[in-house]
Amino acid sequence: MTPISEDYLIPIVIGVTGRKGDSPDEERVSALALPEMVRLRNTFPNSPFVVISSLSGGDECLLARLAIEHLRARLIAVLPCPPGQYKNGLPDGKYREDFSELLGRAESSIDISSLMRYKLGGTGYGWAEDRAMTERFTAAFIAEHSEILFAISSVDGKEEQDTTARIIKWIREGRITREYSLRMNKSGLDTMDRSMIISIDPVTLRTKTESVPADLDSVPVISGPKNQYGFPGAIYRAASRKLSGLVQSVSLFLDKLYDSFFNRPGADITDGYEKSPFTGIMERIDGFNSDIRNYFDKYGDKDLVKSKQYLLQNESDNELISGDGALRKIICLYSASDVLSQFYQKKTAGLISWIYVLFFIAVVLYGLIDWSSYLVLCYIGLIPAIALLVKKTSRDRIEDRFLDYRGLAEGLRVQFFWTLSGIDENVSSHYLSKYEGLLTWIRKAVRSIEIVTVRTGIAEHVPANNTFMDITRKLWIESQLGYFGTKKRPLLARSQQFGNIMFLSFVLTLLVALVYGMYVLFAGVGNSEAINNFQILLGVIAAVGVAAQAYKNKRAYDELERRYSLAQQTYASAKRELEIGKVPPESILIAVGREALLENSDWLWTHRNVPIEVPKG
Repeated sequence: MTPISEDYLIPIVIGVTGRKGDSPDEERVSALALPEMVRLRNTFPNSPFVVISSLSGGDECLLARLAIEHLRARLIAVLPCPPGQYKNGLPDGKYREDFSELLGRAESSIDISSLMRYKLGGTGYGWAEDRAMTERFTAAFIAEHSEILFAISSVDGKEEQDTTARIIKWIREGRITREYSLRMNKSGLDTMDRSMIISIDPVTLRTKTESVPADLDSVPVISGPKNQYGFPGAIYRAASRKLSGLVQSVSLFLDKLYDSFFNRPGADITDGYEKSPFTGIMERIDGFNSDIRNYFDKYGDKDLVKSKQYLLQNESDNELISGDGALRKIICLYSASDVLSQFYQKKTAGLISWIYVLFFIAVVLYGLIDWSSYLVLCYIGLIPAIALLVKKTSRDRIEDRFLDYRGLAEGLRVQFFWTLSGIDENVSSHYLSKYEGLLTWIRKAVRSIEIVTVRTGIAEHVPANNTFMDITRKLWIESQLGYFGTKKRPLLARSQQFGNIMFLSFVLTLLVALVYGMYVLFAGVGNSEAINNFQILLGVIAAVGVAAQAYKNKRAYDELERRYSLAQQTYASAKRELEIGKVPPESILIAVGREALLENSDWLWTHRNVPIEVPKG
């Protein structure tokens, strides 16, 4: 089978920086860098790599070449001026030869001076002529987009003026490079994304791996005076710690037991990076790439093609769209995340249905225990079965994958239509900025895509004509308006159906209880069999109502219906404003995109905080 195209995979972006001029320590640098690259490949085996560099010295050329050869990375040259001008300014020698050879192998090059003129206006035209200024903007660009930075330390004693030291400082501070940033509408409240710095010192022959920001997690300490409550308090705290440790040990044992029975062992990687908040986030990206590879191997690209056609509708054959490399990359990644989200949505819905069906049966069996002692064994067997299904969703991250991949798809939808309309906005600047932890992998994934879709020429940023705006209005605004309007009605119907079941269960419970009371009143309590039958019937009817309510709450039909109604209003307002034509369409599309990203963030966060649990009732 043909291997999947890298357009469907999220790249891991590696920045390289080092000393200017020829590299006097090629053998030493190679010996130190290669083990780290092997460790990266082992830790993230399913992901493609992209290396970005200004190629401003022999060290950077060497690291870029090692990444190309040993990580199979694609090279993107980030240059302070046009490639020809930059090359002509280099002195003759080995470094110039290395630069020419690598530039020929580069997938693309980004001219920072051109971006400065476009994004900074009149100020940018002046700064773009200053070589020192363009080099600082180049360094800031690498600092902002590098998820992993290979840095060769300076030995000239001028750390405060060294470009490498400046890039490391910016990354440690959270990439808040407002003075030299080319990201539009960059906020001073931007969340600091986790990154990794691999420092290489060819003099001491040492490497240092550093995750930033530093891990602030610590063991919680009981506040208050140490002698609070005296000796009994000390015994209580010691017992609490022992109990907490015992519970954690049992939980870890059950997880390992589950994995040994139901999860196939992965590759035995002995030379990988240890678990950390950074590797946890990057493993989510690598997991996405693994999922789409496995899906492609099993099902082919039929569903991926359908997803693209759904996004583009009757514009699927538009050569202006299909011929644009940036748009093609976004479309492919959207279709991959969309298909995976639907795949895991079906699995999640199936598991939820089975959990609540088994829960209903367990409640009924509990009411029928008096009929046969064997029913006790069935009831006892159903409880661990339900717990096993819940554990499966947790350990395999089935629901989390559905939610995360849906969130990624919706972010890419906005990025696609902004890019199509010529709007110079980055989704990662507006998406999930309030949230920390593993969930930030989605924002990091979108940001890593930006580096391979950035447009460098001024002419590229201007739409050819109003056709793109018309396409955006049809495929985004009108399509989403119809989608939310269509999806809202089934949600309302399902909510009413389960509401009717709950109401009917309540009414039947009252009627059966009334008949039961009248029977006891007139017939007495002598017929124990009839009384037991009444009690069993009451239990079964109540179980139907409890299961229906629990299922309805978990699927959140009412909440989704309200959210879809608000989204429908947003797109209806946007359509009306576009038809009136008094507000610039770019402003409307930016506002709609930000509103959609905010809505998706809230939806994702809300559902991630209501995981599948064993029903209670």
